[in-house]
Amino acid sequence: MAEWVYHISLAIADDDKKRFLLLPDGENLTLPRFTLHTFFTHVYVLTREIQQQWGGDMVILRQLIRQRNEETQVMKALLLMDNRTPNWKPPQGSRWVDRAGLDALVLADEWMRPTLVRVLDTLNEAPPAARPAWFLPGWFAEASQWITESLTVKGYKLLQRPEQFKQGTISSVLLAETSSGNVYFKVAVALPLFGNEPELSAALGRLYPDLIEAPLAIDAARCWMLTADIGTELRASKPSVEMMENVVRTFARLQIDSAAQIDTLFAAGCLDRRIDVLVGQIDGLLADEGCYAPLTAEERAAWQASGDQLKALCRQLTTYNLPYTLAHGDFHAGNIALDGDKIRFFDWTDACVTHPFFDLAVLIDFDADGRGEAMRDAYLAEWTAYEPPERLQEAFAIGYILGALHQTVSYQGIFNGVEADQRVEWDTGVPFFARRIMQQLNA
Repeated sequence: MAEWVYHISLAIADDDKKRFLLLPDGENLTLPRFTLHTFFTHVYVLTREIQQQWGGDMVILRQLIRQRNEETQVMKALLLMDNRTPNWKPPQGSRWVDRAGLDALVLADEWMRPTLVRVLDTLNEAPPAARPAWFLPGWFAEASQWITESLTVKGYKLLQRPEQFKQGTISSVLLAETSSGNVYFKVAVALPLFGNEPELSAALGRLYPDLIEAPLAIDAARCWMLTADIGTELRASKPSVEMMENVVRTFARLQIDSAAQIDTLFAAGCLDRRIDVLVGQIDGLLADEGCYAPLTAEERAAWQASGDQLKALCRQLTTYNLPYTLAHGDFHAGNIALDGDKIRFFDWTDACVTHPFFDLAVLIDFDADGRGEAMRDAYLAEWTAYEPPERLQEAFAIGYILGALHQTVSYQGIFNGVEADQRVEWDTGVPFFARRIMQQLNA
């Protein structure tokens, strides 16, 4: 199989934010760009390449537009940069071009022109309310200063300046390499269905220190936190079926213990997403056609007609003797870490109190790799004090459907909560789970 190729173009504005830098490309002009032939997940791969090629201390603000061709395995992306380099000297032959100049030029990448024009026209305007702080110039410097000061107080010695690790619409992660190991800074956007992750993580770390790492430092008002490295992502470790069974058993035991901690969880900031809340969200979800626009006309009609059946399943699930518990809300193998034999659960932005069986729907969908039944059975074996095995399996089958419904509500909140031009990144979430729900309802 051929490797993906990534063509990365950079929109670098001048100090007055009225011009973009263009470079000669034959008879045309082009944005600064480079090509990567290896898959990457960490933003510092890009910023280090930029530093090497152009000598600038730049950070990525946001992705402006992207083209992805599955057939040719080529991705093209345009990134808006924040150039933090004092007295930076652009490459020889480059030109700063304003809007009028841009209109008069032929670009090597004409498909980017509408986006460039739109962004250049709005660079000096007040940002939309939905735009996260980390998409704005100056934020990285502020966060880096807090990281440095917080680590110094904790006795950590930085080995180099903090770097961008992940930069997304709903969160940003920075990496700080220290003499005591890697430390990660995280901030998440404030959305109606997101809790305050720093406060939640601190509280959960106190309740379950063997399973959830408490932050080293938090700034609750800004939703900032620093967390020590907790091991290797479960997904990256290519876990055995025995390990996956151990993970779900461990998580089940955590949930069972949390059933006696509901008031504490609410006080810590967990959202109330119990079944009666979910029932009240169904009509609004089905009426919100914008969040599931990719569905076909036939799929939309079926989805919009599913409300009564979904509400009936909610009522049915409440007839089983199962308590409400802590739920992770985004429980996949990318949010679980292994440190030797130790299991760590992290990324608690979606944490809530709801039905315990909702979480396994995500983990099995994305990470079971043919081991779903074994994982289900290992998980349910921890719940036999509440119901006999046959009823547990019945409840799990209903929870599997309603767990997907829980996810559609979450993705609806993200889709409607992010800036309009960033919604393309989230327009498949509701359709994906809606299709899975309809498939299960028709099985």
